[in-house]
Amino acid sequence: MLGGQLVERYTQALYAAAAEAGVRAEVGDGLAQVAGVMRENKLLMEVLYSPAMPAVGKRETLAGIFAGVPQLLLNFLYLLVDKGREPLVIPVADRYRALLFEERSVAEAEVTTAYPLTDRQRQKLVARLTEMVNAPDRGGEVKVVLKEKIDPGMVGGIIVRMGDRLIDGSVGRQLAALSRRLLAG
Repeated sequence: MLGGQLVERYTQALYAAAAEAGVRAEVGDGLAQVAGVMRENKLLMEVLYSPAMPAVGKRETLAGIFAGVPQLLLNFLYLLVDKGREPLVIPVADRYRALLFEERSVAEAEVTTAYPLTDRQRQKLVARLTEMVNAPDRGGEVKVVLKEKIDPGMVGGIIVRMGDRLIDGSVGRQLAALSRRLLAG
């Protein structure tokens, strides 16, 4: 089974179990916490991914670090450990978040800039993106939330990714386009 299919299968199973237990949001919060810690702590990832570390040791590590997450989530993490599927934790967390957003009619826009946005810029961007996703021909009311990233390597401008859409307003892209036009004649 391909990685994407595994991620989808495990995510759907966790989502359904959390819905049945009435803890969908709590599991989502806990899963985001687990994925965040894993992304930031390379040592934890090495321990969890190590074939030399026995499953019982991995379970104890998870239980110690994530004692505050719902038991359903902890049991899910144990299942991944027992099946040797620890690398699925972060992709499952990302997909679970997407499912929660879909259910709540929320669209996440990943925004990359060279410098942090001001509150005014953030408000204007959310308003403009909300207009785009709530066009009359699309139906339904979708709320837009920003996931901001800073890329000091950018000269300036902004890059927005929303689902399968890419809006590249970066200065680098504009300079490259200008260069192509000048070289073309």
